[in-house]
Amino acid sequence: MASRWALAAVGCVLAILGITPADARGGGRFLGGLLARGAARAAVQVPSHLPPIKNYTPDVLTVEQLASCIRKAGKLDEESDRLESARGLLRNDASQVELSSSMIEFQRNRVDTYRKASVDAFNRSIDTHNKLVIATKARQTDFNSAIDRHNVEANAYNTECAKKYFADDLTEAQKLAASN
Repeated sequence: MASRWALAAVGCVLAILGITPADARGGGRFLGGLLARGAARAAVQVPSHLPPIKNYTPDVLTVEQLASCIRKAGKLDEESDRLESARGLLRNDASQVELSSSMIEFQRNRVDTYRKASVDAFNRSIDTHNKLVIATKARQTDFNSAIDRHNVEANAYNTECAKKYFADDLTEAQKLAASN
């Protein structure tokens, strides 16, 4: 029975350490990517006494759209940081499961099967280990769900915000984003 739990624990550890939400990190910072993309278009030049004419085509963000993208990027960056922190906690949990599994295997050969107290102590160790595995799997499930939600939000952001914008709109969009 305990060896099945030890195998399950190792499987749990591998599953936890195998989680790689590259999409959650987006290969970098969302806001930095948005701002680095910069203006790929310039306003149509007109005589100096007139303001430049801007053509907001479907592939160019308006000031309001750019402000919305800045806010969304900030939220996605914050969520990415929280997910990275949660990943660290999961790795710690996986280490605890692995250590517990090793301790169980170490104790297994030392159980005096003729003494009830020795068998009971070993069984309590197994119960404690099993609770640890169950709790770790539950946290892993929660983490995976958070990654899935984050990926949906990141994909929506990429669809809406992976567009060009006018450089002179950025300052106004940043002010607008900060005011909301």
